[in-house]
Amino acid sequence: MTASVYRIKGLECDCPAQPAPEVDVSVVAMPPKYQEPEVPDLLGQLNKSLGTPRLSDVLYNFEELEQLAALLPTFTYFHPRGPYGPIKAFPLRLTQCLFPPPMDQDDALATSIFDLAQRQGREKVAIRRLLAGQKDYVPPDDCALALAVMSFLRRGSAWLKKHRVQTLTLILRSPEATFISLASGAWNDQASVLLDQVAVSPELAVQVWRSPVLKQLVSEDWLRRVLQGHPLHLAVALSFQKKHTVEARTLLYEAAKEYWLAAGVCLALFPFNPEAGDRWNLARNNGEALYWAGRVWKAERKKITDLPRYKEIVFQLQTEANAKWAYHWARDIDRSIAEDFARQLWPSPWAVELIEDLHLPGDFATDLATGPNGPESRFWDQYLTLWATEYASK
Repeated sequence: MTASVYRIKGLECDCPAQPAPEVDVSVVAMPPKYQEPEVPDLLGQLNKSLGTPRLSDVLYNFEELEQLAALLPTFTYFHPRGPYGPIKAFPLRLTQCLFPPPMDQDDALATSIFDLAQRQGREKVAIRRLLAGQKDYVPPDDCALALAVMSFLRRGSAWLKKHRVQTLTLILRSPEATFISLASGAWNDQASVLLDQVAVSPELAVQVWRSPVLKQLVSEDWLRRVLQGHPLHLAVALSFQKKHTVEARTLLYEAAKEYWLAAGVCLALFPFNPEAGDRWNLARNNGEALYWAGRVWKAERKKITDLPRYKEIVFQLQTEANAKWAYHWARDIDRSIAEDFARQLWPSPWAVELIEDLHLPGDFATDLATGPNGPESRFWDQYLTLWATEYASK
């Protein structure tokens, strides 16, 4: 039997390898390194759910957004929306069957719908003509968004210099048009004037603070001043800097005691807080607050049916008073109940909006329009069957 050998440095001979002695060594497990408990980024969750403002918030279903985005690729305001659609003031889908509209001045909803549809229609036509390169075209005075786009396209031109004061005055009527003008750089020498009008919209004020370029035009004092009456938006804006995280959370927490929108948001951020009951009482009768509770909850990809008081929220939304927010809930948060909501809201034009935007089955729309619980005596009733027939044929 040949012994294994090993060579020892300094010796010339081969030494037989000796077996290693057995040693009883007790294994001592090292205690795990202490780790701080993970704190959820609640303000980041809120910021994610809010998203960023888009032109589609004020111009629904505008097909030329990509052309506008190509003009200012870094300007996210012209970009398509993310996972959430625009917060619509009124449903406009049904107006596709309602022109010329019936002159029913006694119906406040009808008047509002047609007014918004006509204003958006004029803006879209004006912007399309500008994008088509019609050099001599000047948008109407009531098309502030188109005038803002024109001032960017024709910046430095002799025409704009000649009509500078008049054009700027018209643009300043709209916070959204003013924001476009501010970001496009067409009115750099009027930045302070533009900022004052942009601040009318808390969402746009937060966007100014979020933008690395536009933020250079303002100060933290400006932010606090313009958002003084909007604690939810101020909390989001302050949370962009770590040094203000504690202040932002405290501001949000305190706002939930008085403001229904903040209460709704906190129902999702702090669902098991001892004060959740008081927040529910503040938010329960406000459809917008309930919508934002669901949207903030879903921002973290949580199952919406796991939201505390989910069933109560769904019940509260299925009323005529909350039709607008029932539409937004089904569109953005829980599409599984879209048909139930549309059936419950029928014959509201919000039901038509929901069916169109989510592309619900044509047979479903036809059944609603021709069913026993169909329209009775509202301004849009005579058009619902026409709309359903047209929709089902698409």
